[in-house]
Amino acid sequence: MDYPDKKNENEIINLIYKKAHLRDLYRFLADFFYTPKNYLEENKKAWIQLLESFKILEIDPSSALELINNLDFASIEELLVEFTRLFIGSFEYVAPPYASYYLEGRLFGDSALKALEFYKKAELNLKDDFNELPDHIAVQFEFMSYLISQEVKYLYEKNYPQASKFYQLQREFLETCVFPWINSFCNKIKEGTHSKFYYSLADVLQSFIYAQKT
Repeated sequence: MDYPDKKNENEIINLIYKKAHLRDLYRFLADFFYTPKNYLEENKKAWIQLLESFKILEIDPSSALELINNLDFASIEELLVEFTRLFIGSFEYVAPPYASYYLEGRLFGDSALKALEFYKKAELNLKDDFNELPDHIAVQFEFMSYLISQEVKYLYEKNYPQASKFYQLQREFLETCVFPWINSFCNKIKEGTHSKFYYSLADVLQSFIYAQKT
C-alpha cells in the first residue's frame, strides 16, 4: 500500500479515521467469541457504533442492522446456552472457532502454528495463563486490531515506512490465517445454530471479511 503524500493532511486524517473504525470493529467482533457478557444487552452505544462503522467503511450495513434487531429477542441466558452449544460443546463441536479444525481437520494443527509465527513476528506472546489456542477467531481478530492500532500510531507520527510495515503484516495474516477458513466457519454457524442472533452474527462476519478482501 502506498500512503498518501505526507503533505496531504486531509487524506491522512481520513485514512486514520477509517483505520480507527476498522481497528475497533475487529476488537468488537472478537468479543462475541468469548463468553457472552451483559454489555451485549446494555451497551447500546457500542451497537450504534457497529452500524456506523459499517457505513463509514462502506460495508453493506444490512447484516449489522439485522444483528442489532435480533439482540432484542434473546436474553443473556439464551445467548450463553447457545454460545456453549456452538463453540464449546459438551460432546462435540457444532461450529468450532479454530482455523485448524477447518483446514487440517483437527485442533492445534499447522494453522495454529502459522498464527503463532505471525504473533512472534509482531513481537507478541500469548500470556502464560491464556487458555485458548492461537488460531481461535477471537485471538486472530484481537491480533488484527493490534496491528491496525500500530499502523494508526505510525500514521499519526507520519512514519509511513513503519505504518506500511504493519499494514503489510495485516494483509499477510489475513491471506494466510483468516481468509482460508472464515467462510466455512460462518456456514457452520448458520447450519447449526438455533438462534437468529448467532445466524445474523455469521452474516455480519461474512460481510465484514468479504469487504477486507477487496
